[in-house]
Amino acid sequence: MKELIAEMSLLELGINVTITGIVIVFAMLILLVGILILFGKISEAAQNASTKKAEKVRAAAIAAMATQDSDSVEEKTVAAVVQDSNGLSEEVVAAISAAVATMYMGNNKKPVIKAIKKSAGRRSAWANAGIADNTRAF
Repeated sequence: MKELIAEMSLLELGINVTITGIVIVFAMLILLVGILILFGKISEAAQNASTKKAEKVRAAAIAAMATQDSDSVEEKTVAAVVQDSNGLSEEVVAAISAAVATMYMGNNKKPVIKAIKKSAGRRSAWANAGIADNTRAF
């Protein structure tokens, strides 16, 4: 090997080193792209599996809700909330109840809504700090 390098001129040696470097860099880039594509396919498969599982849980919950009898605890609770809703329409109460039920879907916990009240409309300290920061003069 030393003899071969000794016989080459500096120009030939430089060209060989440059071509070898470029080939190695592009080969490694192709390898990295392949690894990233593989990771993408693995994560996509995992997401599809979790989506299918969530769909099964959602379908089971919908089936359970469809088979509930009319004297269940959840319906009594919703009826009590509608009576104590402080002027909110039944549609608003139903939307809030559906949002809470969706949050607890798949858990073993049974949510119970005791009351729905309008907020006082005050901003939190974080919201006030954000407004002050965004409206401050340059």
